[in-house]
Amino acid sequence: MSEGGVDHGRGLRSRRSLLVGGAAAAVAVGVDAAIRPHTALAQGTPVYRNEANPTTSLTTISRDAGATTVTIGGFNNALYGQSTVDDGVAVSCAVTGLRTTALRAATQGHSSQIGISADASTGAGEGYALKATTRNGVAVHGEATGTGGYALHVVGQAVFSRSGKAGFGQGQSSKTITSHSITAASLVLATIQGNVQGTYVRGVSLNDAANSFTIRLNKPAPSALKVGWFIVN
Repeated sequence: MSEGGVDHGRGLRSRRSLLVGGAAAAVAVGVDAAIRPHTALAQGTPVYRNEANPTTSLTTISRDAGATTVTIGGFNNALYGQSTVDDGVAVSCAVTGLRTTALRAATQGHSSQIGISADASTGAGEGYALKATTRNGVAVHGEATGTGGYALHVVGQAVFSRSGKAGFGQGQSSKTITSHSITAASLVLATIQGNVQGTYVRGVSLNDAANSFTIRLNKPAPSALKVGWFIVN
């Protein structure tokens, strides 16, 4: 036995070599744990990529004391997003590539299934349940490919910006109205509001260059009256 308690004859390792070897072994164990397959089985277990992660409870990610929250694996919601701040967004989607879709919803075609459901009926029941905006494209496109389908189904009042009432004074037989985006393909439907005996709308002429149309009666109005109009296309 040599000085310091190390038996050089038997090849015992120094304290320094033991520390270095232990650190290397710990690193090896950490790397092995990182690449070893895992499965998240219960609440509190980490979520691992490239694997199924079954769990007995939902997973919630919150920021800034609940200002925004994402819940994964809820009982009724596979993915749920919530924002509690002004001007916040619960779920945001964006695409930059061609022929791509920011948000896609699909069903199996059963009558009880809904692709996208929007509800603004809680509280005061105000606001927009669904809002779409475009500049030169199509904000909302509805298509029914079967004979029993409906491209658009409205229950309740419907408001159209390209409609209104034109007032005719007594003795007036025509009136020109400037509207929005009149084209050669536009159809203007016009009818007198009320019962004015012997007087009716003789016709409507379009001026797409001026974005206007002119309503003409069959004769001068016998009294003040209104003509309702509605533009299609």
